Amino acid sequence: MPFRLSEEKPKITNFLNKNQIAVLATIGADNRPQTAVIYFYVDADLNIYFITKEKTTKYQNIIDNPEVALSVYEQETQTTVQASGKAEEVHDPGRVNEVFRHVLSVTKSTSESSIPPVSKIDAGGYKCFCIRPRSIRLAEYTKPEHGEHDGLFETVVVPDSQL
Repeated sequence: MPFRLSEEKPKITNFLNKNQIAVLATIGADNRPQTAVIYFYVDADLNIYFITKEKTTKYQNIIDNPEVALSVYEQETQTTVQASGKAEEVHDPGRVNEVFRHVLSVTKSTSESSIPPVSKIDAGGYKCFCIRPRSIRLAEYTKPEHGEHDGLFETVVVPDSQL
């Protein structure tokens, strides 16, 4: 039976399915970090998918250096997820369409506009990426009492054999 992170870490999976807007960090040509807000979709293996365009800064940064990090925050519960890993371009048209449908759904449920921000910029054709996380850490800051750290973090480190 395949290793399913969604079953092993349902708290992280549920949080990412509920909060599908993230800040993505990439490294620019000048070796400085750059960030962008993305809408994303997460699968059962905690792979994170997003859409961008081929003439965006984030696209070029990922092509030059696929190592990325992202953060997702939920204000109400003071919960955050931080993930890092490698972004890979997705070429399967079926998967790309699935990701685009999810991004449209997130846009409609979180915005006054039904059009994702990436659709509003003139930056070439659409590209889909999958981030295969090496590590994911969820922190629930409302859980521990002041000075108590037990139960604050839930961490996943993906075994190299799963990458």
